[in-house]
Amino acid sequence: MTHLTATKEKNLQMILSVEQNLQRTLRPVYPNPEFVHRLENRLNNYPRISIERHSNIRVYLIVAVSLLTSLSASWFLWRSLSRKN
Repeated sequence: MTHLTATKEKNLQMILSVEQNLQRTLRPVYPNPEFVHRLENRLNNYPRISIERHSNIRVYLIVAVSLLTSLSASWFLWRSLSRKN
């Protein structure tokens, strides 16, 4: 039992030594409270992201309207040229 107590005591002394070295070497950090508050809000209130998927109907509609417009323009052009001759 005394061996375990001695080991615990050594571990405690080693931890205290490390903490004292850290206190001597490192400066404490005092962050800007406004920054911390903004960061906390941004992390806790993240925006909901939704991915919009394009409908195939929109693509088909654009292709159909483009074809109809091209065919109509071609037909009008052909008709106007054939009347002049």
